[in-house]
Amino acid sequence: MISAQPGAFAAEAGEPVRLACNEFPPQKMEAAPDGKPGYDVEILRAAFARVGRGVEVTFFPWKRAFEYAKSGKLDGLCSCSRRADRDALFNYSAAMGKVGVGVFLKAAGRSRTVRAIADLKGLTIGVVHAYNLHQEIADTGMTPVIVADDEKGLRMLLADRVDGFFTFRDTGRYILSRIAHAPDVRFVEFRSSPYYACFSKALPGAARLTEAFDDGLGQIRADGTYDRIMTRYLRVVK
Repeated sequence: MISAQPGAFAAEAGEPVRLACNEFPPQKMEAAPDGKPGYDVEILRAAFARVGRGVEVTFFPWKRAFEYAKSGKLDGLCSCSRRADRDALFNYSAAMGKVGVGVFLKAAGRSRTVRAIADLKGLTIGVVHAYNLHQEIADTGMTPVIVADDEKGLRMLLADRVDGFFTFRDTGRYILSRIAHAPDVRFVEFRSSPYYACFSKALPGAARLTEAFDDGLGQIRADGTYDRIMTRYLRVVK
């Protein structure tokens, strides 16, 4: 249960760093069939361990996770993108990785050249409403097919109920890898951007917590731990 009062600062000696995660496979997973927690969670734990800190992760829907971190009820978010409206709320770590956005298409349709969203005109494109990616499709004049989640959208693609599915690269690849007998699909990436661990400025010492994580992150990158974590997941999503 989350306390209604902001914490004093999780970087007190012996206390775990308390972070809010939202479900976002394969980066953050609360109950994956293979038991893996997600590569973001593993990176956070490994980096903080290098500076003598434990990590306590709790999963919430995104809006609730954001509110708990913003208010200081938790120390921060497992990860978030950088935006101007968040700059006053969070200290951003060094980049944890990059997230790619693009479209999954049946490999059988290779004759169509797709390099940008505008090239999808005339196709039926599925998208998860909760990601807010649907607006990018709508801005081209197309009407997206709204689906509840990535698995439903990708299964619609495989069943030829949509021509393409617009989503995040690693999420789509991870889900496809878990669908038995899935036919070949191709992914066209339209953009990628860095993301960060985000620590709440509502708590005193947030800058020190960010520095501690960056120190540990640098260590696990230097000794190959970061790459070994990513390889365990990227083997699955290729």
